[in-house]
Amino acid sequence: MVQELQYEMKRSGPRSTVLRELLTGDERGTEEGKKPCIICRFCSHVITTPDTMMDIDGGHCHTFTNPLGVTYSIGCFSAAKGCVNTGDPTLEFTWFPGFSWEYALCGNCRSHLGWYYRSGESGFYGLILNNLTENL
Repeated sequence: MVQELQYEMKRSGPRSTVLRELLTGDERGTEEGKKPCIICRFCSHVITTPDTMMDIDGGHCHTFTNPLGVTYSIGCFSAAKGCVNTGDPTLEFTWFPGFSWEYALCGNCRSHLGWYYRSGESGFYGLILNNLTENL
């Protein structure tokens, strides 16, 4: 797992604090059959795993500013089973043309973790990297 992430880091450059945290120290998440998980920074609820990281529009990491002037650094994930999606999907102010979005909240504490993007039958999560961390 760590070697795959190191390859991705070299290929794509630094992505996020989540990746840096996954690449530092020992592989504690793999001891006793556990695999590394990406968790909610606020309540430690499991959100997703590193193997769901994906590239959209040429990269995993993107930085966007919303209409209110708030800037977010997000990472793209194919799945986030620990999230609940809420709100009516909309194309308004979408950061990914052709994809509608709705909010993605932590399934436990309901903190805003990002957005779920959908186009037809395909979709992905854009999760706010500062709101995630790795399990210890």
